Amino acid sequence: MDGARTTAELTDLLTDVGTFHGGRVVLVLGGPAAMDAAGRRELGAATERANGVIVTADDSEYRPVEELANEVVAGAGAHRCLVEPNRERAIFRAISQARTGDIILVTGKAHRNSETFEGALMPCDDRRILHAALANRGYGGTRI
Repeated sequence: MDGARTTAELTDLLTDVGTFHGGRVVLVLGGPAAMDAAGRRELGAATERANGVIVTADDSEYRPVEELANEVVAGAGAHRCLVEPNRERAIFRAISQARTGDIILVTGKAHRNSETFEGALMPCDDRRILHAALANRGYGGTRI
């Protein structure tokens, strides 16, 4: 889990992971509404070092998540991406499809525990979602 939300932060994160890990990297990220369309496409392009990308919600505000996600996909290339508007389902999907040796990176929210959706601040804690997804696969204890 990482707070990377910009092109530079995402590029640095994926570069760092690539230097010590030779296996698959699956990335879960969103295209925030606060970023313009060109920025979301650049964010998508920055995912080039990931083997798979699940694009989801990340503070969509009043904008349709699919619209924001499709701008990220336009930069990343549709052949490498899956759009799952529901952030919790996106994280569960990444964990459920993980194989031994994979790294799953969930980016954007990090320590923030809310999501702005349709103008409302909704609870969304990636740590708790990851914990539940890992427990669903038989991993993890009681500590978050």
